[in-house]
Amino acid sequence: MFFNPYIFSGLIIYGVATVIWLYILSKAELSMVYPLQSLCYVAAAVTAVLVFKENIPLTRWGGIGLIVLGAYFIAMK
Repeated sequence: MFFNPYIFSGLIIYGVATVIWLYILSKAELSMVYPLQSLCYVAAAVTAVLVFKENIPLTRWGGIGLIVLGAYFIAMK
């Protein structure tokens, strides 16, 4: 009754993601890595289209394109 496998799984995934994030921060500069985290928004939008069959308007795709372009410029040295 007090154990929910979804919550427990979420906590495990959160813990693993935190360890990975700390490892990445130990290997790269925060000023480069943190802005690249915005690519999660792109992944969420693509997942929404492919998995949940959502309809994303053209203006939102333009914003997603700007995110990708910004991440590209940040990744360049």
